[in-house]
Amino acid sequence: MRIYILVEGRRTEAKVYPAWLSHIIPRLQRIRAYDENADNSYFLLSAEGYPSIYEDLVNAVQDVNAAGNYDYLMVCLDSDEASIEERHAEVDEVLVENQVRLQCPSRDHRAESLH
Repeated sequence: MRIYILVEGRRTEAKVYPAWLSHIIPRLQRIRAYDENADNSYFLLSAEGYPSIYEDLVNAVQDVNAAGNYDYLMVCLDSDEASIEERHAEVDEVLVENQVRLQCPSRDHRAESLH
């Protein structure tokens, strides 16, 4: 399994996600470059905040497409005052405006809200 994870935050997510993943999927190893070819790995990229995550989203889709061997692209952002549906719409709008689309075996799995 290979996962490309794009997170919104600057500091916290870079610490929390690796710790969290080490507990729930201990076989996953973090890689330092998206194009490293390692099974059972994840690449974590911090967008350094909102709204810059949307610029990095375009690059993340291009990275995943270029690598061609990711199973998932996870985009992790805060909903803040917006609803989850509004954030999904923003993500979709950015992809359409920039004419990018996932072209690898990745699937569209939208996480449910965790309240």
